[in-house]
Amino acid sequence: MKHRLPILPGIALGVVVAVVAGLLAARTRAGGEAASEPPATVAGVAPGDLLRRAAEQLARHDSIATKVRFRSNLFGQSLHGTGQFLQDRYASRRVRFELKTQLGDKISSVQQVADGEALWIRHTTLAGSQLTRIDVRRVLDALAVHDSTHPAAQPAQHLALGGLPMLIESLTGSFDFPSVKPDQLGRLNVLVVTGTWKPAALAKLVPEEKERIESGAALDPDALPVYVPSQVQVYLGRDDLFPYKIDYQRKVTSAIYGDELRTMASIEFFEVRLNAPLDRVQFSYQPGDAIPVDETEKFIQRLLGE
Repeated sequence: MKHRLPILPGIALGVVVAVVAGLLAARTRAGGEAASEPPATVAGVAPGDLLRRAAEQLARHDSIATKVRFRSNLFGQSLHGTGQFLQDRYASRRVRFELKTQLGDKISSVQQVADGEALWIRHTTLAGSQLTRIDVRRVLDALAVHDSTHPAAQPAQHLALGGLPMLIESLTGSFDFPSVKPDQLGRLNVLVVTGTWKPAALAKLVPEEKERIESGAALDPDALPVYVPSQVQVYLGRDDLFPYKIDYQRKVTSAIYGDELRTMASIEFFEVRLNAPLDRVQFSYQPGDAIPVDETEKFIQRLLGE
């Protein structure tokens, strides 16, 4: 079986899916006291519309700077990592992302730097280091004539091209979001928006079940490939609609517990600073003597799920 991670961010079993790259005072979210009702600015708004508003607000920021925490449990292996994410104004396509992960005693890292013209990706493992280059303009041109919301599209590619706004928009393209509930993430007041697969998107992932899916019949959780989640949960800040956490969950069935949801992968953004001045040099990459491998076509294929 070919193990692709169509919706999951992270680095797992040789698949590097990093969280990277929408878009005058620095502000760190520390949370606050719980509120009994969501604020009037979001009350009565459909969950899917909340996500679209979130993407729009993210695209209006002059900059985003945040630390990142990543965890996954896939194929019987637990992976965790930490890093940082910087994003300049959305239209600039300038991003910088660094993530170091650990699987058992093995440590690996990924560094992605986009300057608006090229995306540089350096993967470092115990086996060595590899540098790749992606032509951003060619990717954007390909997206202009293709359906970029294919359910197999990688979140890392969406982030690299359009940051958090594109990632959130890609979720609304593949999932229906019928429910939202107030909750807390630590001390932070959040709205948890839960989404399940749109039938058309799910049918593309499991074409052998297309007729059953389109008929509206329930799909056996075991019919999904092991790397595909059943649902996604997005934790939006109640005050600012920032996506502080995204959980990818899968329904599993056991003889003891019956049906239950387990988190396959989770990415959390914390110590978030919005609209803080960022040094332009952080989005400049100098390859030095390293010879990069051009993987633009592979990047496009992954993005479009081909």
